[in-house]
Amino acid sequence: MINLTLAIEDAIGIKGNILPPSLNGYGPVEEGSLLSYFYYSGGFCSVYPLRKYNQSEPDKCLRFWDKKNIDMKQVAVISNYIRNITDSGKNYFIEYEYCDKALKLQNGDVIPGLIMDWVDGVTLIEYIKQNYSNASLLQDVSRRFFELVKYMQTKGIAHGDLSAENIMVRKDGSLVLIDYDSFYVPTMASNIRQTIYGTAGYQHPLRMKNLYLSKKLDNFSQQIIYLCLLAFSMNPNLAKESNSYIGDKELLFRGADLLNETSLMSSKGYKAINAINNPKLQLYLQKLRCSINSQLDDVPSIIDIEPINSVRLVPFCINCGYKFKGNDNYCIMCGRKRLQYTNKP
Repeated sequence: MINLTLAIEDAIGIKGNILPPSLNGYGPVEEGSLLSYFYYSGGFCSVYPLRKYNQSEPDKCLRFWDKKNIDMKQVAVISNYIRNITDSGKNYFIEYEYCDKALKLQNGDVIPGLIMDWVDGVTLIEYIKQNYSNASLLQDVSRRFFELVKYMQTKGIAHGDLSAENIMVRKDGSLVLIDYDSFYVPTMASNIRQTIYGTAGYQHPLRMKNLYLSKKLDNFSQQIIYLCLLAFSMNPNLAKESNSYIGDKELLFRGADLLNETSLMSSKGYKAINAINNPKLQLYLQKLRCSINSQLDDVPSIIDIEPINSVRLVPFCINCGYKFKGNDNYCIMCGRKRLQYTNKP
């Protein structure tokens, strides 16, 4: 059986094997020698940056699938939807073109792929590590994330594998989504089965039991990412690269932390966030506790958790979790004063 990754590596550097006419004059980026090329691999794909022969930096890339459980018809649906976005939200996505004949292998086989624009930036998790001591930048990226989510909700779009590895920050600070294999767009049929279940550390415990793609798939992941971004902006030490809180792919939570409410509350990330006495942060933390006990379709988006720019009383005690009744100002269980919050993303 052919090893597709090795076959691509063998074929991609040979002139004429890259088939799309729009890539005439493009070649792969060498890594040390003419026989080795830069590429990035994930769970289901390999991405090769491409540059014109007279350029020093890549501006295109080719993406190939290592697995055969990707529905090519749905890839085309997603591609067409993104290409037809005409408003300012277009900047959140990488325009790409599906080609059923993208690369000719050495054995004569022709395989499909995607032609994509190359993103000059870093992943969100790397951005956090690089700027952990700059509270202003972290506050700004949390605001930009909120706006990204707001746009996606307005359009009925879900990423399906929303994580700090699948969001990139460009040099100008703007955000862009990458890796569209688990995308949901409104032009899809309503019964498309999911084949990718998201990255551990971002997913609801019932995600593995979910059958179909839907616009609500990101809601739990949104809460995780936004909560962590807020916490990083309030306690820079949590985001230090040498710190044991942040992981290679995860932010403040690991997959084992999100099995149930008990594992969540006993996790290192939860305790670190709970130690930050900020009412807005505590509200989102309490909402995460509620969401982990909810059915997947009942988990709210961060956009729906609170009305924008309103001042409200925190509904739960940030110390013991008691649910306040009416206009109580103090917790009847532990005596902690009730806090107010203002939602300003």
